Amino acid sequence: AKCFGGEVEGRGAIIGTKNDADIETTFTFKKIKVQQIAELNDTIKNRFFGTANGKSEIAFRSGKDSEALKSMKGRIEFTIDNGKLVDTGLQNGLGTVLSEMKYKLKDLEFSKIAGNLSILGSNFYVNHFEFFAPDVRLKLEGYFNKELEGDLKLNLEFNKNFIQDVPNPALLQLNKYKQGGWYIIPFVMKGSITKGENYKKLK
Repeated sequence: AKCFGGEVEGRGAIIGTKNDADIETTFTFKKIKVQQIAELNDTIKNRFFGTANGKSEIAFRSGKDSEALKSMKGRIEFTIDNGKLVDTGLQNGLGTVLSEMKYKLKDLEFSKIAGNLSILGSNFYVNHFEFFAPDVRLKLEGYFNKELEGDLKLNLEFNKNFIQDVPNPALLQLNKYKQGGWYIIPFVMKGSITKGENYKKLK
């Protein structure tokens, strides 16, 4: 099928009766326009861009929407290429803690995002997630739900090019995070991803 500017191909199986059945699906997707998916959610509408490819396996039990969601399980593997994150809740959270770099984090272009998520009910468990750009990287693990609340560990990594125009006093404070040619700052986030006060530096 043509979907969100790209293509989706897969198969499904229904095991049981019309009113009581387990549904299993597997599908691949390619050249999906992330910005078209983002339009469905006001939180990320006009804030997330790129081209997605990947595969997924999802199973759930038929019934009311709430029952189907509660029974859902599966996994998603994906990459998103040549995109941009604009002023998202995640960036706002990191920028609240690193106020001297907030304007640098607000608008981030990336070459690739690679992710691997497990789904259990309304929770998404992050097995692997990496954001790659020439001068900044982000790695995270943990979980979040459909309300964008969760418990995450994050590493924000950047090189000297990324902070070359940051004021000198702020640069001195960042030196303790320097490891080789990169600055690596660990964070934890508990609660709503969109609220800056929920982000804390670990050291």
